[in-house]
Amino acid sequence: MKELFLKRLRVVFVVISIICLVTVSFSANIGRVHADTAVKEDYYTVLKQLTEQVEKEDHTPLQEKVTWKFKWLVFTDVTFNQENATPEHRTLDSNDQRYAKVVADDFKKSLEAANPNILVDIDLEMYTTPIQVTTSNNDFILHESQIADVLAAKVPYGAYDSIFAVSDSLGGGGVTKATYYSDITRGAAYSGIGLSKLHVNNYPEHSTDRTIEYSTDIALHEFCHQMQMAGLIDSYPDVHGSTTYGYTNDPKNGWMKFYTDYLTGNVKDPKTGKLIGIYPEMWRLTPRYLQEIVPIIRGGIWGFRPSGETDQSIDVLEKVYIPVDYKNMYGSSWFDFYFKVGSEEIGANNIKSSNTNVVQFLNFDNAIARMKVVGTGEATLTFPTKNGSYTYTKQVVIYDGKAAQVAVNSLFEAADVNQSS
Repeated sequence: MKELFLKRLRVVFVVISIICLVTVSFSANIGRVHADTAVKEDYYTVLKQLTEQVEKEDHTPLQEKVTWKFKWLVFTDVTFNQENATPEHRTLDSNDQRYAKVVADDFKKSLEAANPNILVDIDLEMYTTPIQVTTSNNDFILHESQIADVLAAKVPYGAYDSIFAVSDSLGGGGVTKATYYSDITRGAAYSGIGLSKLHVNNYPEHSTDRTIEYSTDIALHEFCHQMQMAGLIDSYPDVHGSTTYGYTNDPKNGWMKFYTDYLTGNVKDPKTGKLIGIYPEMWRLTPRYLQEIVPIIRGGIWGFRPSGETDQSIDVLEKVYIPVDYKNMYGSSWFDFYFKVGSEEIGANNIKSSNTNVVQFLNFDNAIARMKVVGTGEATLTFPTKNGSYTYTKQVVIYDGKAAQVAVNSLFEAADVNQSS
């Protein structure tokens, strides 16, 4: 009896091993991506660290100070040529310019108070040359495309993490570019905000009855958007959904509490009960730093998976496991990889599979790479850039789930036969 028990126990271990081999790959955050360059490995290492911090709700402060460099350009003379309305000429006088400095300092103090290990370095400049921009009706916020020439002249590429373009706007308001950084914004995140005199009682100095100015509240709102645009995780709170998280507008301080909780990872998700937002490790990944370590091609996704299965991130997977009898959501045997960033850099003619008896590359169209399962085994898929400077690499294992099940059954049958004999 004891011998039979030990044999069956060994079989159980074999079964567990096979199950783990097949299923472990479907965890979106396990292991490290296969790294073909040191830069790529560094990026996915830090990405894995911050993902684990969020999953564990670990708010351990950064061990070292991290500096965020801001460029605030205050436009003192702007003519907004509206689409279907009379042009609006907006100016900022000496008092307005003084007040812009108050708001910038307010912004700095608010961020540093919420995050003791963050140093906010603001380079504030008054841009006094008159400019004219074409805009839609009643839009008096400066978009990055409207001031591209000014940015190119005033902002050295890669010198800053964040740009704020400030212009006169009675009601405030703001806009944030929907990418973390770009060429037009000189490698920095970007927001345009309106300088407003609403809710002030000590102009042009800081109000005596508010912790932060109304215009500072706007700047914090747009900065939350900037941090969200990093796209490092999936659990960012909705910047426009403060009330859904239980926050209310403070007549004296606006939504400051929500924004500071957002920027410290302390917004409670009512659906999961988890604390979400910007965790300490995310602050380390400034746009300047990310440009040094981020691979050109990233954000790999396994899409069009079988019905009921969501798209899966593959960047942090060492290997992608796919059954040999795989059928996608359309019932076909091909599978698709696409990339959130850098797909336009991929040289379609150079995409290869190292083992076409396992996986065949079919085509690359509309930023989607399509492959076909051929047989069991392992293949390395490579996606080089057009200029050959970088290659995104992913290992794919095609396994036979039915054969594995047969092997497991055989082990049980063998154990029974041995016991009977």
